[in-house]
Amino acid sequence: MRPVASLLKEPSGTHRKRVSLRGRNEKRKSPNWEDESPRKPLGNPRNRLAQVAKIETISATSGEVCNVVVCNVCTPLLSLASCFCLEKIMETTLVLLKPDCVQRRLIGEIIGRFERKGLNIVAMKMLQVTPELSREHYAEHVSKPFYKNLEDFITSAPIVALAIEGLEAIRVVRDMLGATNGLKAAPGTIRGDFSSSRQMNLVHASDSPESAARELQLYFPGNTLCRYTPTLVGSFRASDEG
Repeated sequence: MRPVASLLKEPSGTHRKRVSLRGRNEKRKSPNWEDESPRKPLGNPRNRLAQVAKIETISATSGEVCNVVVCNVCTPLLSLASCFCLEKIMETTLVLLKPDCVQRRLIGEIIGRFERKGLNIVAMKMLQVTPELSREHYAEHVSKPFYKNLEDFITSAPIVALAIEGLEAIRVVRDMLGATNGLKAAPGTIRGDFSSSRQMNLVHASDSPESAARELQLYFPGNTLCRYTPTLVGSFRASDEG
C-alpha cells in the first residue's frame, strides 16, 4: 500500500479532478479548480479511481470535509483504501458512571458493554464528586436554573470515572449510551435499557475531542493513563483499521 505521505504530493503536469466517493459511475462534478497543464485521458473506466487527484472525505469526529490529494499514478483501489484509513482515529474519552448507576449496582453491566465492544479501559477510579469539581465539570451550566439540582445529584453518592480508548471512541461511546432522556433512548442502548429519566441517565460521556481533553484532565490529571494493546485486538478489527 502506498504510504500516506506519498498521497499528499501533487506531481507536476497532472490534471486534477474532483469526484464523489458515492460511486465511481456517478456523473463527474464540474471541477472548481484547474491548472494549465494539458488534460490527460482517463483511459479505461475501470481504472478511473487510480487517476483521481482529489478525494473528499468526511471527518468522523468533526463532520468537516477533509480533502486528500492523490494523483493518477497512485495504485488503483489501494490508494483509495489508504485515504479511508486517514479517517480512522484512535481516541480517548471520559466516561462517568453517575451516582444512580453506582446505587443501582450497574457498574459491572455497563463496563462489560464497553469491553465487549472492543474498547480499552485505560484508567478507572471511584471518587466522590465535590461541589467544586462539579462546577468545573459543568462550567457551562453553572448559571442555568437547573444547575442546583444537577450538582445535588452528582454529589449525592460516589461515581466511577473511566478513560476509554478506541477507534472513534467519542462517537462510539455516545452511540452506545443513547439519547440523553432515558424515556427516548432506543432499546439496546444503555439508557434505553436501564434509564427512564433525563437527569438520572446513568452515564456521562465526553461529546467532542475538546471536551474529552478537558474532562480527562479534571479526573485523571497528569499522565496517569495506562495504555496497552489487548492480546485479542486482532479479533476486534482488521490490521489496517488502526
